[in-house]
Amino acid sequence: MILLFALFIVVLGVNSIGVPTIRLISTNDTPRLELSKDCKDHMFISHVWKSGQDKTHKIVRMIQQYLPGINIWLDVDSLTDISNLEESVAEAARFVLFYSKDYFKS
Repeated sequence: MILLFALFIVVLGVNSIGVPTIRLISTNDTPRLELSKDCKDHMFISHVWKSGQDKTHKIVRMIQQYLPGINIWLDVDSLTDISNLEESVAEAARFVLFYSKDYFKS
């Protein structure tokens, strides 16, 4: 049991080495990611599956790595019912449009 716990601690430590984090110059603290009461997500990212899906997913994962605790609405993580899409946009603090080929044709 102790060996398993020690292995877990080592793996946890190795995984946390080199994790980039954004810090404020003035305080060297990480930003406080507060949301107003009427928002569920910090940002909603809109993209076209055909031409922008891979890129937006990579961008979102990078942002989440640099800003732990940020809530980003992304279809693969958040979409359960397409009819709730407008509500999800309204519940986000910011709307980000990832423009790629055929965005306005979708």
